[in-house]
Amino acid sequence: FETSIELKERPEIADEAGLAISHGGLGRLALFATKPDHVAARKHFAENLRLSEKLGSATGQTKMHSLLAAVDVAEKQLVNAKQHYRAAFRLAPEQVDKIFSLSGLIVVHSLLGQSEEADRNGVLLRELIESRLAKLSDADRNANPVTAIPGISQANLTQALERSKASAAADWHRW
Repeated sequence: FETSIELKERPEIADEAGLAISHGGLGRLALFATKPDHVAARKHFAENLRLSEKLGSATGQTKMHSLLAAVDVAEKQLVNAKQHYRAAFRLAPEQVDKIFSLSGLIVVHSLLGQSEEADRNGVLLRELIESRLAKLSDADRNANPVTAIPGISQANLTQALERSKASAAADWHRW
């Protein structure tokens, strides 16, 4: 990734989309390492976000806001995490990205002791999941969950729906 960044920063190449991807890759390596480096992860995610904003990439912005929120959660900067997850939800071009950002918001609200907000987002999350499942054909519902819903396991969605329906108050913040 570092060599890629060096090449893409050259004036004759000036590949900003490629730079954003490389910074995102370095950020992920830093965040998900055996010993996470939150400073490096934040630096690379922030650069990817800056480039994504400049390029008008809603997908890039959404993913970087979610990853910056993950760094914030790891560093116990929960108010910042909430802001990033909200931005990710607002910008998300795909339903699956909305689902992931809402899941993050539920966790943050729970950690902040904001159970009513967690429950409200939990209801919205359930509606999005049900909507996503309703769009699947019978064949897709019975297919490999990874191919049925890219990025989401159908078994996990079904289990989450069952938990939410089992409780009148949803209790999302206690999951």
